[in-house]
Amino acid sequence: MTDNDPAVHDDDDRKKPFRGWSWSSDDQNLALGLGILLLFLLGSLGLSQCGAISDAAEDIGITSSDDDNLLERTEDALEDDAFEIGTNDEQVDVSERAGVITLTGVVATQALKDQAGETAADVDGVSRVNNNLTVAAPATTAAPATTAAPATTAAPTTTAAPAPTTTAAPPPTTAAPAPLEAVAFEGTYSDGEVTIAGEVPDEATRSAVIDGFSQQYAPAGITVIDALTINENTTLDGGVLNLVGEVPDPATRSTIVSNAEAVAGTVNMTVNDGLTVVATDESLLAELNELFATGGDVLFAPASAELTPEATEILDQAIVILDRDPNLNVTIEGHTDSDGSDALNLELSDARANAVLSYFTANGVDQNRLTAIGKGEAEPVADNDTPEGKRQNRRIEFVGTES
Repeated sequence: MTDNDPAVHDDDDRKKPFRGWSWSSDDQNLALGLGILLLFLLGSLGLSQCGAISDAAEDIGITSSDDDNLLERTEDALEDDAFEIGTNDEQVDVSERAGVITLTGVVATQALKDQAGETAADVDGVSRVNNNLTVAAPATTAAPATTAAPATTAAPTTTAAPAPTTTAAPPPTTAAPAPLEAVAFEGTYSDGEVTIAGEVPDEATRSAVIDGFSQQYAPAGITVIDALTINENTTLDGGVLNLVGEVPDPATRSTIVSNAEAVAGTVNMTVNDGLTVVATDESLLAELNELFATGGDVLFAPASAELTPEATEILDQAIVILDRDPNLNVTIEGHTDSDGSDALNLELSDARANAVLSYFTANGVDQNRLTAIGKGEAEPVADNDTPEGKRQNRRIEFVGTES
């Protein structure tokens, strides 16, 4: 049915509303065509708008990307550059949209922020980088103070505190000059031996001291006994060596003192002589010498070392005197007059002194108490120009010492 159909559209019908109006096939075709045209126009307009949007994005540096791995490759690039990827406060968070990479998070320095932006921008396919990273505040940098803060680390003050104590402790040791001045050796003489006692700072000093005394006393036949102890707070410098003990005669005393001074002087020590010369029993010696005052003619045949028959009685009396003081040691000296050569007289005097010693020991006198020596004609007691003087010079004489 069409509008031109006179059966339907008369003058009255045209004035009526569309109620009851039906579509002819032509009307439907026409409407369909118009609809298709409208859809085409609308579709063209939409594509045009999309193109415009795309062109606008390109104009400001945004390009679309079909690369689904762009975000992953950007994160990998940052991790390769030592950045830690994540969502924590101290990590770099990466997001991507339409080829634009956005960085968020916190980094320690501006240099690290710039480095992260450059690394992301260098990834193939990234059109732009929004670097929204935050640089940590200086307070955060000071946070290492938390690491350094270990007031526990500062506690080295506690560690350092003992140091002064330990360091300060030695001064008393070093500054103990009082003991240094008080340090003293004691050299005690007895029976041909000198015992050295006292303190030395170390083993090397000990050896040096004993070796020094031993070498010095060896020629005099005196043995050195080591009784030293070690005390590291002592020194020999300015010390004192006190000599004590009993010596048989002044000569022995002089020998001991002079040799001690020779050693002590090398280490700035001084020597105090406290030795005592033991007095001998002069009365016994006088009795012995009185027995032999008549001269050698009573004991020996002329120019001979053989004892005469009268010698037995005199020597027996001498043994009785010696037995009265077992501590009396005697040196038997043989002397001659000036007749004959010096060599013969020295030999003869030595032989006569040993003849007396042999008789004493054969009759019970301890040989350790006896010494025999020949003096020859060197020590006369009278004038060798007269017979009486020569007789007095031919003698046996006793010199005694206490043991």
